[in-house]
Amino acid sequence: MKRRERIPAKPSGSRRHGAGPSARRRMTLVVGVLALAGLGLAARAFDLQVVQKQFYQNQADARFLREVKIPVSRGTIFDRNGEPLAVSKPMVSITAVPGQVLDSADRLPALAQALGIDPDQLRQYLERRSTREFAYLRRQMSPEAAKAVLALDIPGINGQREYKRYYPSATSPRTCSVSPTSTIAAKKAWSWRSTAGWPASRAPSG
Repeated sequence: MKRRERIPAKPSGSRRHGAGPSARRRMTLVVGVLALAGLGLAARAFDLQVVQKQFYQNQADARFLREVKIPVSRGTIFDRNGEPLAVSKPMVSITAVPGQVLDSADRLPALAQALGIDPDQLRQYLERRSTREFAYLRRQMSPEAAKAVLALDIPGINGQREYKRYYPSATSPRTCSVSPTSTIAAKKAWSWRSTAGWPASRAPSG
């Protein structure tokens, strides 16, 4: 008669040697991957915010900042008698987007008449600048004349406000005269320069 021997079962929690990494090893691997990822993000942030900061700042400024000249009126200058010596007068310059204006070619004669120029010359001027986004048609027109041009309501025609400086007393005889005091002062200055070692040939005569 054969004898049966009972073989004890192995515990379910046990595993054979070399069957796979332990829980501690897996945790170490995950922590290592996360640490490398964090280190990479920190290095990238340092590169963007410190190393290449100025480059990206310039790129942002180039896209969002513009320098625009804003014409302003200069104050009137008066002499001691209260008469104006220099005055700023508001003017309007007519500008155009050549491509848009050429699309309304049938209205060029009316525009040329309002500007006081030849229609053919105006057409040639716009055609030479058809690839540009901006061109002057007439600088510093009076507000009344510019209003007549803008009233045509031609696409691509705009007005730009400017100021013209003029001098009401420029033709006055008083502004061209030289007082005796200034003449005497000039002679004294030349006399001082000649005595200070200036060549005699450079000193004024008389």
